[in-house]
Amino acid sequence: MKNKTSIMVCCLAVLFICQTAFAQRSAESYVKKSQERLMNRDLDGAIAELDKAIAVKPDFAEAYVKRSRLQMLKGQLPPALTDLDKALLIDPEMAQAYADRGRLRLFTDNPSGALSDFDNAIARGYRSDEVYGFRAQLKLMSDDASGALGDYNAAISMNPRRISYYLGRAAARSRS
Repeated sequence: MKNKTSIMVCCLAVLFICQTAFAQRSAESYVKKSQERLMNRDLDGAIAELDKAIAVKPDFAEAYVKRSRLQMLKGQLPPALTDLDKALLIDPEMAQAYADRGRLRLFTDNPSGALSDFDNAIARGYRSDEVYGFRAQLKLMSDDASGALGDYNAAISMNPRRISYYLGRAAARSRS
């Protein structure tokens, strides 16, 4: 009896592993199809492919992030925010999701949420002059001139051609 139970457990484990691997491959193929549709300017089709990826693999954080970006392009901000929240529930260390949610919160008039998300993205290794620039603006608005100055310097080191960073840095210097 013990042998049969052990064999049954092993068979179930192998079946689960195979099913999980198949779901991952299927989900990734839907993401690839989504990218192809996007290249053909089929935004609705691209979203539909990501819907399929998520249906096959509901814990695929990357698919939620990609779908949120497409929803933002369509102006569908509440569903985009929901997808980013879901991605972060699945993978709380996903720096890209924090950066995207920070941008979304910034544009939906939630500066404190945006600042928190930008902090989290940067703390998790996300490097983007845009994120540092946005965070600098938020810090400057909240009278943290020295913090803004540091972020503007970081943004300038990543993208020295963006004039707005120099203007922001000058504003931060005038307040410190």
